[in-house]
Amino acid sequence: MKLTKILTETLGNLIMALNLLSGIIGGIWLLYLGQWKVLLCCVLSAAFADSILMWPLMLGFVFSIPATAAEQNGNHRSLIFWAAVSTFYKTVLMVAWASFSLIILCELAVKKGLPIMPFLLCSYGVATIPWAGMAEKEVDVSGYYPGLALTMYLSIGYFFAMGAIVCGANYAAIIAIISLFCLAGNLVNLIQAAHLTRGRK
Repeated sequence: MKLTKILTETLGNLIMALNLLSGIIGGIWLLYLGQWKVLLCCVLSAAFADSILMWPLMLGFVFSIPATAAEQNGNHRSLIFWAAVSTFYKTVLMVAWASFSLIILCELAVKKGLPIMPFLLCSYGVATIPWAGMAEKEVDVSGYYPGLALTMYLSIGYFFAMGAIVCGANYAAIIAIISLFCLAGNLVNLIQAAHLTRGRK
């Protein structure tokens, strides 16, 4: 369990480093191209996205009501169902925000007739920083951080999506890539949760 915690925290620090590095490189590149307004919008979006996302995330708490009732009544099937619905809802938000960030900045680069890479690098920060910030505030579950793990999979999926865009993939493909990695992250969290539950028993 200590190894899992160390690995998760290390990967979390790596994600934050990649956020910072991609933002610096992309930001300098955009400034060189004279796109300081785009850079400013990216910085503001990354900084205040958690406040924007807070409202749709709050709707997810609706699912905690039947989940809590199911837990109190000992209805494990119902508890698992509502927990899955809540997780799916958050995953949809993560995929939607990441895809929106990538598509908007890609379209902007195409519209301006500029290299797409600096826009992609800045979009990475916009897409992942809000979730990484929220994950850092979460309370660990027996030494495991599910939010941080899910953010890690989102970040990896986003890198693959960026590569796919550079290779000429369409937007449906990049949304599918991000979604698959987020679903993989949820599967890993589910397996870890089952392991922790068996440990408590």
